Amino acid sequence: MKRSLLVLASLGLVGISQAQYAASWVKGDSATYLDNTAGIIKRADISFNSATNRLTWEATFGPTSYGIKPDSFFLTVTPGPAPAGKPGQLATFFFDGSKSNAPKLTVTNFNGSDEKTSYYDGSNAWGTQAPDRIKSSLLSMNWINSLTVRNNADGTRTMGFDIDATDINNHLPKYPGSAPWTGAAFANKVGFRMWTISHTDAEYRDGYLKDLDYKKKGWLKVYDEPTAVVPEPATMAALGLGVAAMIRRRRNVAK
Repeated sequence: MKRSLLVLASLGLVGISQAQYAASWVKGDSATYLDNTAGIIKRADISFNSATNRLTWEATFGPTSYGIKPDSFFLTVTPGPAPAGKPGQLATFFFDGSKSNAPKLTVTNFNGSDEKTSYYDGSNAWGTQAPDRIKSSLLSMNWINSLTVRNNADGTRTMGFDIDATDINNHLPKYPGSAPWTGAAFANKVGFRMWTISHTDAEYRDGYLKDLDYKKKGWLKVYDEPTAVVPEPATMAALGLGVAAMIRRRRNVAK
């Protein structure tokens, strides 16, 4: 199995900011780890504008042979490397789409170990430390451009968000790490780790996730991927519209 990455070969434009970075993963592309137990991960698209801190993420899922699709996910974004062992440096998102007409997005510090524990344990030190909470759509929507849960005609489900990540990227971590805080920012390379979960039963308190139950979980892990530099005001959609020549790079699947 091969993977392909679209990269803009040449901007060919004068006076346009090169602050928008984007990458896409599609089914069949290589991944460090892929588990479709909670639903077939068909594609994932991410973009970040380093001038405005606008961050977008969108993923599409198909049903398993048992008809299971995820209704929520955890996501940690890095400037390239794997997030494991990097406490106090990265933000973790929990997107709750279990009620499709009222999706929720909460953000905490990644504790360096596990996205699914970061919402209640803020550090990888011994014991359980108070979570380092950053943002919640239940407390304020002024950083949210959109939260999307869409059940498509072909039976797939698309979930994602479009946000202003300024406060996230400027956050001062409660438990500082050995390297500077980056939040969810990235540039020429990006890494992401997404946990997909199905049959979500989430409980909230004071605007943040308090307790979580689910039936199935899956993973998509992709690290150190080169990004495309997208001329402003183009968006990620421009990658498919031919704003510049594209080159195709192939490589063997990493296991």
